[in-house]
Amino acid sequence: FKVLQWLPPLNRTSHGSGFLQWKPVSYRRSSPSVEEGSPTRSSLPRPQRGEEAFSALITAFYAEPETFGMNVSFGISGEPFYNRSRFLSWTVLLGVGTPPMDSFSAAVLIMMAVGLGTPMMLLVLGGVCICVRKRASASNYEPIN
Repeated sequence: FKVLQWLPPLNRTSHGSGFLQWKPVSYRRSSPSVEEGSPTRSSLPRPQRGEEAFSALITAFYAEPETFGMNVSFGISGEPFYNRSRFLSWTVLLGVGTPPMDSFSAAVLIMMAVGLGTPMMLLVLGGVCICVRKRASASNYEPIN
């Protein structure tokens, strides 16, 4: 599944920028599987001005805090989504700083190199051996008159 990401516009008064990442799928069971997935739709977060009262903790860290709101719709129309299972699971990640990036670990890269490199090396060495053997066997024949 893909992961959608939203980065707010940079604010010069804040200490750091935040991010929001979410999957455009929700699940009807506690163990997520493709069979139990249902699509979600979401709007882009929009600034909400003056609607929320900020706590003292938030105003202690941010002089001029900003809030953003977004709409998320779970499932598609006509689907017995929540009524059937009475369970909903959706993944969202909210953070401050730079968002995490997906990358391959060293173990995965080594396994890919071995898994792809070994057959390729066997093909090349097999081709070289066949060429050498064919050249050696070609000299054993005498011309026919």
